[in-house]
Amino acid sequence: MIGKSWRTLDPTEKERYVSQADAAKKAYSQSLAEYKDTDEYRNYSQYLLGFKAKQASESRCRDIWASPE
Repeated sequence: MIGKSWRTLDPTEKERYVSQADAAKKAYSQSLAEYKDTDEYRNYSQYLLGFKAKQASESRCRDIWASPE
């Protein structure tokens, strides 16, 4: 239903929404780049790497204990 409305929307009206979306994407990209330059981001990235390593290690241990011999 929404797709049909979008396809039949006047090109001038459609351009207004596309421009808004482009502006929002640009603002988001800028904010993300600024965030990635913070200590908070670096700390979270380190935490996430450790968490994923721990999860993978625990998963391997479960697989070893669960596998029939």
